[in-house]
Amino acid sequence: MDIDEAEYLFESEDFYLFDDELRSQLTRAFQYVSCEDAKSILDSALFVCCGNGEGSWHLPPSLIRNRSVVILDPENMRIPDSATITILHEAAHSVLGHSPFGQTKSRDEYQRQEDEAWSKVREWLPERFHDEIERCESEGGGSTGSLHPQ
Repeated sequence: MDIDEAEYLFESEDFYLFDDELRSQLTRAFQYVSCEDAKSILDSALFVCCGNGEGSWHLPPSLIRNRSVVILDPENMRIPDSATITILHEAAHSVLGHSPFGQTKSRDEYQRQEDEAWSKVREWLPERFHDEIERCESEGGGSTGSLHPQ
């Protein structure tokens, strides 16, 4: 999908308009996935960036519509390539139907889910991202990550 198609996805969904910066980052990330994958992600997840000093707010049930909610840490959104990788990694968990963090049945199950999500990110993103994916993976979850439960 090209950037214009990605921008259109977020123009047509009013719940992405509350944060122009997040919409911009989502648009940038979604240009790397197919239209079919993007629609699958948006059908399964709602993206929220918390901690930006904008105050408190609620998400009404009509907005969520049976989606998982992806909470994005603003610290992960500062560097554009890292933001793209983070967005797509969390989107992969949603599309793959993974259990929420902390609710996996075992360490092996957690590792499997993380590895599947990283594989999906590698499938979506071009080769130029792969070194940054390795760095992000080593700092996060999965079989190589520092957050891998012991």
